[in-house]
Amino acid sequence: MTPSNEAPGSYEALSSEARMLILNCLAAASKTVAELSKELDLHPATVRYHLKTLEAAGLVEESSREKGVRSGRPMVRYRMAAGKRIHGFPRRQYEMLSGLFLSQLREELGEEMLMKTLTEIGRESGRSTIKGLAARGQVTEWTPELFSKLFVDQTLREMGVIAETRELDQAHVVFREYICPFQELAMKYPREMCEAMDEGFTEGMCEAMGPGIEGAKIKCLGHGDPYCEKAIFWWEKAKASARDDMDALRQIKKKRKASA
Repeated sequence: MTPSNEAPGSYEALSSEARMLILNCLAAASKTVAELSKELDLHPATVRYHLKTLEAAGLVEESSREKGVRSGRPMVRYRMAAGKRIHGFPRRQYEMLSGLFLSQLREELGEEMLMKTLTEIGRESGRSTIKGLAARGQVTEWTPELFSKLFVDQTLREMGVIAETRELDQAHVVFREYICPFQELAMKYPREMCEAMDEGFTEGMCEAMGPGIEGAKIKCLGHGDPYCEKAIFWWEKAKASARDDMDALRQIKKKRKASA
């Protein structure tokens, strides 16, 4: 979920290296356009343009206005916006920390117990996500359409995941995730992140949505595919062909786990 104090539009605002550099400069002290221009070796007009973008996203604000020396026009000083958690700034090193935790857990728990523990962590996270969405959206019965709207279009986007629904009818939804928030870890630890935590997350979501709902992963970034593709089935409404598709996905899942 996106915290209430996180700046909206920060993903787009931080897509520019110049704007990241400006934020780096303003993290230590407030500065004027002229000071930023000199420090970053950028034209003042370029600095103003990027500052306006950062202001519009709520990441930067005016800290003071001082009387100008030459023209008499006020000289504006800028600073990072107070009280904002800026997604993606500064760049975090969670991958290294997570890797250390996984290594330590493997030593203490052993491989089998580690996988069970990570699966349950993912499952509980999936349950919690669906319960939270149901409460906020006042959902009394989950349908493929509601799942696509509230989870694929809303929740995944808030998590920074580029995703889209590829198939949708009354009995199932198939969606793709083109960016994984744990992609680096998934590439390095596919069994732990993909087979355990991610599949546990999907299982937990299905459990929380109600009986007769089952999910499966078709493609996986962590296993070399260009994106993650997942399917969620509502068994009572599924046609025979959909049931056959689900059985085939179960076999794929078993083979992937066996070869991991």
